[in-house]
Parts: sequence; structure tokens; C-alpha cells
Amino acid sequence: MKRKLIHQGNRGTIFTEVGREILAKQADATNYYNGTNGFPQDYDKAFELFKEGARIGDPTAAFNLGQCYWNGHGVAQDQREAIELWRMAGELGEEHAQTNYIYCLRNGIGCDQDIDEANRFEERYVR
Repeated sequence: MKRKLIHQGNRGTIFTEVGREILAKQADATNYYNGTNGFPQDYDKAFELFKEGARIGDPTAAFNLGQCYWNGHGVAQDQREAIELWRMAGELGEEHAQTNYIYCLRNGIGCDQDIDEANRFEERYVR
């Protein structure tokens, strides 16, 4: 059973308890990643929190997890894994992930160059 993160009604967005918890963990992950808001910089902790968010389908967490893989922060560097995470996050509407995925495909950075796939992805997911 999928749990709904948010409900959008005519009175705005209402976050469920699960949604609030996810947002809080991702805020913590970002603070650990950047060492901001009183959090020590801790790539390992950020990686684990981003991974948890990505596992349940949070596109921003998946994008940030891709950043960890791309830069080798909290995990061994793996550009192919980063690109796959950006693809998944991009399919869910995460704009930075879409940009990164298309750029890598068009330029053959971290993957084989595939301009046709970049164009198909852009047509299908980028609005």
C-alpha cells in the first residue's frame, strides 16, 4: 500500500504526518551535506538520509543522492549510478535532475553519448 505524502485540496496543500517526517529528514540531510544551520558537515549521514528518501520515491532526495554518487560524498564515486538516479528523479519531475540527466546524455559525460535518448527524455518529461 502506497502512503500519500500530501493532499492537495481547494484549501491548499496539507502534509500528512508521513510527509512532514520525510520533509524534516530531507532538510536534515541537506544540512548535514552542507554543514549548515548548526549541523556539522557529515556526508555519510547525509547520504543515508537521502537514500532513505529516494527509496520511498522522493524525487528531491533521489536527485541529492545522485549528487552524492557523482561527487563521491558519503559513498564511492559512481557516475553511472548518479545518472540513473537523476533519470528516476527527472521522471518524477525534479528539474535539476532532468537538466543533469539530459546534459550527461548529450555530452557523453559519465555515460555513452545518446542524443536521441536525451531528446526523447526531454520531450516526455520536461515541460
